[in-house]
Amino acid sequence: MISITVDVDWASDPVLEDTLALLDEFGVSATVFATHDSQLLRKNKTHEIGVHPNFMHAAKLTDRLDELLCLYPNTIGVRCHSYFQNSRLLDAFVDRGIEYDSNVVMFGLSGIRAFYHWNGLVRVPVYWEDDVNCEVRGSWEPSPSIADPTSLYVFTFHPIHIFLNTKDMVDYGTAKVDYHKPERLVKRRNPEVSGIGTRVYIKRLLRMVQDEKLPTSTLAEISNGFRKASKLPGHGDWASLAGRRREGIRGQSAKERPRQGPDGRGMASGKG
Repeated sequence: MISITVDVDWASDPVLEDTLALLDEFGVSATVFATHDSQLLRKNKTHEIGVHPNFMHAAKLTDRLDELLCLYPNTIGVRCHSYFQNSRLLDAFVDRGIEYDSNVVMFGLSGIRAFYHWNGLVRVPVYWEDDVNCEVRGSWEPSPSIADPTSLYVFTFHPIHIFLNTKDMVDYGTAKVDYHKPERLVKRRNPEVSGIGTRVYIKRLLRMVQDEKLPTSTLAEISNGFRKASKLPGHGDWASLAGRRREGIRGQSAKERPRQGPDGRGMASGKG
């Protein structure tokens, strides 16, 4: 099963729009992990929106998570910037109604499956990521093995790397000075005629999906399907477990986390 995911990483709207247009051209619904308030994502009707909080320099870990969940109140998925995670965060996700995370990387491996964390969170591993491929000098040709329906193939792309057609992290490091200046970034693009790079790869991947009629799923669809097929060992029903956790941690007055506005008013606090 194939899933296309996008880590926005504070890309400007023109850069993000370039990625969304490419996905729309091939008729693929992706899971987009948002890092900030974007009108493009707020108006989105095609793609699943998850959140992509940066905890690397946070004074309190849950603050940024709560801010993003208020901006995107219907999200059920999270992937942390730089895959930052610890046991307290995984509990905080469940406390806030998050149903799955995608913070485990199994680059290039076969036989990948979703699995449960003990607290009931579904964990959906990543098979391929653009910047990792740059670091390991991997192939820019999608493997034919991704047609295998018995394994999970989650691809992670970044709009900036698609826009630049990034082929290595040295060139990207040079281009970062113009990160929010798309009119300058376009002049730094690695030409697609080179036959290598992130934009070349995603186009080949999308054409392969289209030509071979390979089904794709959002991470929410994968998570929901896994829950229906697999019970949480030792706990039974996940919804009951999650409800007990929320009730026990926040008390009767905060069973449901309010997600009405980005100012965070009335928000129940979780563990820091």
